[in-house]
Amino acid sequence: MDVAVRVQLTYRALEEMAARMAGVPGRKNIVWVTDGVPLILGACAPIPRTVDFTEQLRQLSAVLDRSGTAIYPVRQIMLGSKDAPPDFTARAKAAVKTAC
Repeated sequence: MDVAVRVQLTYRALEEMAARMAGVPGRKNIVWVTDGVPLILGACAPIPRTVDFTEQLRQLSAVLDRSGTAIYPVRQIMLGSKDAPPDFTARAKAAVKTAC
């Protein structure tokens, strides 16, 4: 699936969650495990096709604000991936060995 479509679906899903929780009194929290969502796509692509999500992010922020919902993104790191810090991967592997 195209990254732009996934970003739009993600924003739409978060908006829907906030809208459904708007009727619940008080502050609401969403803990979102994610690799992140880009604001702009394609600026460095071989064939530039820039997609800017700034307006969708503003819309999402307004919906979250009206519903009293905060989002706490938590970065997903897979062990052994290029994104994982080297010491994190080594510590995690050591923890698994000592737990067994």
